[in-house]
Amino acid sequence: MQEIDIKNNEVDNAEQSRNFWAGDRVFLTALLAYAAVMFLIAGLRVVSALGWLDSLSAHASDVAWSVISQVFIMLLVPLVVMKLASRQSFKKTAVDFGYGRTTGKVIGYAFILGILLYVFNIFVAGVSTAILTFIGFRFASGASSFDVGLSGFAISIILVGVLPGVCEECAHRGLLLQSFAGKLGTWRAVLFSSLLFGLMHMNIYQTFYTMVLGYLIALSVLATRSIWTGVIMHFCNNAIGTYLQFAQNNNWPFGNIMQPLLNLVTQPFGVIMFFLFFYLVYLMIMSIIHRFAKENYIKNEKLYFVRFLKANPGFIKARQERGQSISLDDMSASVRSYLAGLRKKDVIRFYLDRQEPRQKMSVAEKTVLSGIIMFGALVTVFTFVWGML
Repeated sequence: MQEIDIKNNEVDNAEQSRNFWAGDRVFLTALLAYAAVMFLIAGLRVVSALGWLDSLSAHASDVAWSVISQVFIMLLVPLVVMKLASRQSFKKTAVDFGYGRTTGKVIGYAFILGILLYVFNIFVAGVSTAILTFIGFRFASGASSFDVGLSGFAISIILVGVLPGVCEECAHRGLLLQSFAGKLGTWRAVLFSSLLFGLMHMNIYQTFYTMVLGYLIALSVLATRSIWTGVIMHFCNNAIGTYLQFAQNNNWPFGNIMQPLLNLVTQPFGVIMFFLFFYLVYLMIMSIIHRFAKENYIKNEKLYFVRFLKANPGFIKARQERGQSISLDDMSASVRSYLAGLRKKDVIRFYLDRQEPRQKMSVAEKTVLSGIIMFGALVTVFTFVWGML
């Protein structure tokens, strides 16, 4: 029976090799970097609304918007700011964001998750659209200028699938998720990063469903411990939607593949079957997340226990007073017994909690975070009011 040593050198070395997200002032720097992202995105929208891009052709305008908003704002601003703050190389900074090596297994399941995510998004976006339509919201046209032909499709896949997949994940599941986790813990990191992902779109129509997608992507990234999972899921969700749009416009295969599912609502008991289908898709997503979360937890179980024991010295004292040892087998058995009474959602939450120390936010950090949320919320509310006029 192996006794747990909270001063274990192996564990100490693992702690020392962790990235810099839990360092002093790193969280505030990350918040400031994201504040810059939000304000720059808003500024770009103002530039577009004022017609300053009208001198460009429709195609050139779409390309310029995507490259500036995605590559320069979403990708480079977070990486450059955190690289300068950490005084590391770009490569090391990218690894800290999660852009390290991953396995073929993770990549394969990420594509499966991405497909399931798109299907589930049909339901979430459909519900939000129905609610907005019911209250009289008028949707603005957001069609791309690339709508026909193979060349237009290829460009759209890059602009709508590849760039957002890499760049938006950098800002949200890299910068935000990692920095929040290092400061406030895993669960709050998921919630805050998802909220800001929704507000970043600055569009009431997209806010709700992107928050839900952000939540599922964040869980998947934490479960697989690779931001590439989020990149692939994000890419699949956007790319499938882009293909289906082109397929309808160009009479390509599978252009109406979702129509039978949508027609289900009109059938007897169709609404119930409709909801059950998407609930099943959700369960499939959560099952895959659960699988990877459990595997990674087991691989790092010793580190998890050591962090727990360091943070709870009273637990050690109570065991010693009862003459009981603190062994890996005993701790594992206690965890299994505890998890047996939990719902799968709570089990996943347990597996994803890395038992890292949580810190209180400073006044400056609270101020910046509140400002970001209020700014994003105000712009989103403005789009809602505009759509109701």
